[in-house]
Amino acid sequence: MDSLYLPVAVVFMLATLVFRLALQRARTGDTGVRLKAARFTSTWWINMGLLATAVVNLSGLVALMLSRAAPLTVVPFSIRTGAFVLAIAGSAAVLFAQLTMGASWRIGVDESERTALIAHGPYRVVRNPIYSAIAVALIGLTLLAPHATTLTGLAMYAVFISLLVRRVEEPYLLRVHGDAYRAYAATVGRFLPR
Repeated sequence: MDSLYLPVAVVFMLATLVFRLALQRARTGDTGVRLKAARFTSTWWINMGLLATAVVNLSGLVALMLSRAAPLTVVPFSIRTGAFVLAIAGSAAVLFAQLTMGASWRIGVDESERTALIAHGPYRVVRNPIYSAIAVALIGLTLLAPHATTLTGLAMYAVFISLLVRRVEEPYLLRVHGDAYRAYAATVGRFLPR
């Protein structure tokens, strides 16, 4: 079973994303993906950074699963088991936070759209529970398969998701929701509970 931890965790993470996209399309007629941005704008660069992050993470994990790359260290069974649980729990938390958003869920920002401000469920505790849960899942995968690519992917995720939230999403939410978002942001932590 231990040898299946990494592939099962990766498949579970990808399946939750595919499920969410399919559910959004079934409910709204649209996948919710909003990644178009004018070339070479800060949003475009951030999107490209997040795409590169996904490529680094997936290519490293696939190479490790196919045993074409050696992990940096041998991880004890108990840590691998805990890391597997962390990766699965993080992925499940991502899906829960996405489902909490309902029809307001999007990947990316479309300036012409006006979605509801979600401040219930996990959004009462942290403003970006999806991104926080992805970080938990990536930490689990990195502990499960410590390799230069997983460590690099985790670091890239931290940088680019922070840029996305601070430079793209929060300014958009302030424009759309104004004082309601200011009040919400003043009492709820960005990535960690206050």
